[in-house]
Amino acid sequence: MPKFIIIDGNAIVHRAFHAIPPMTNKDGLVLNAVYGFTSIFLRTIKELQPDYLAVAFDLKAPTFRHKEYKEYKAGRVKQPQELYDQMVLVKDLLKAMQVPVLECEGFEADDIIATVALNDKKDKLKTLIVTGDMDTLQLVDEDTEVYTMKKGVNDIAVYNIKAVVERYGLKPDQMVDYKALRGDPSDNIPGVKGIGEKTATDLIQKFGSVENIYKNKKHWAEKKISAGVMAKLESSEKEALFSKHLMTLIYDVPVNYSLKECENKNFINEEMKSLLAKWEFGTLLKRLDGFTGEGAVEERKSVKTTKIKVVEIKTKEDFKDLVKAGQKAKQCAIYLSDDGASGLKAKLFGAIVTFDGATVFYLPSSLIEKNSNDFFANKIIIAHDFKRVHEILEKLGWHLDNEFLDLMVTFKYGEDQRDKQEQIPKFLLEKFAGNVWNIMTETT
Repeated sequence: MPKFIIIDGNAIVHRAFHAIPPMTNKDGLVLNAVYGFTSIFLRTIKELQPDYLAVAFDLKAPTFRHKEYKEYKAGRVKQPQELYDQMVLVKDLLKAMQVPVLECEGFEADDIIATVALNDKKDKLKTLIVTGDMDTLQLVDEDTEVYTMKKGVNDIAVYNIKAVVERYGLKPDQMVDYKALRGDPSDNIPGVKGIGEKTATDLIQKFGSVENIYKNKKHWAEKKISAGVMAKLESSEKEALFSKHLMTLIYDVPVNYSLKECENKNFINEEMKSLLAKWEFGTLLKRLDGFTGEGAVEERKSVKTTKIKVVEIKTKEDFKDLVKAGQKAKQCAIYLSDDGASGLKAKLFGAIVTFDGATVFYLPSSLIEKNSNDFFANKIIIAHDFKRVHEILEKLGWHLDNEFLDLMVTFKYGEDQRDKQEQIPKFLLEKFAGNVWNIMTETT
């Protein structure tokens, strides 16, 4: 059966932007999200070999969900302009590669994806959805699978019917009922207050859907629903049904595209290569060599043998192991996972530390607050935007008085700073900076 890959452009770009440190070319153009998107895009095409391909995006205009529920996504923080600027660059890349961009005012990318999936059934195509958004699991069926980043670029989870049932204990078409009960804080969808994942799963397993729960109120007791849960359901019937309405994807978006336009054309062309060269994506340009056939198998083997080891530091004893691991190292690279605010206001979630680029350690903020930074002693600290890193850690009692190398300075000023690149250990440029996407999504 021919394959149609539909990619959630917004989800992938957002994830790349927040996972990869700001990368700039010699002109000072911020490109971290473009790099992450392109990397995933190339791997997806190489491994899945689609016959048809398109990328769906949201538009700025409010959707029908915003109009029906003014609190929809109200809690989301406005993203930096650098992210929106890179959306434009990603679309420039797709245009150069002759890949259709699908957008429709009043609807979200997920609705467009649902519409494409339905159309694919009419055309007898298999749909492969590439996204970071689990809302699309409701679309999984015999002819539709979801590919989502489980840990990093090199670890993608594939959800078919069996995989959804194994993970959630529910059928794919019940996922919207499950989320309608437990709500979705990221979209500010209420659900039933006080109903968590376990209870939501139990209720859907017993009744099949949100509607059936309320149609069978007289059977709640015999189904062993506790008095507390009954009270929560009773007081939130309207919210539960409305939440399901908001979370159910639309299958008839009036988006303009044709199957012919989505054919997998010669997307690796001179215009596309010119953009990668302009952005100084040398590593990605190299990946284009031998892009089909046996080359794909060779690259997968290479990825497997160079996989980064991630160690999560959970206890004080683990922290001692971290100190021991870095005793003989002359340098230490550190990357922070935070909310993106200024250094003095940023909320820290955790930190990633590596001494050799092959093993990385993840420290939650709670452990950073309770331990010292003695393992930094007598080492060169390598970071992106060292001043900001210093400000954030200093609030927690970590003082970085070491000699340091700042990647932001190195990359931002181009040729004038090439001598500094020679000072930066090769492991950092090739593994830490290049694979920070993998590290971040594997540990947070």
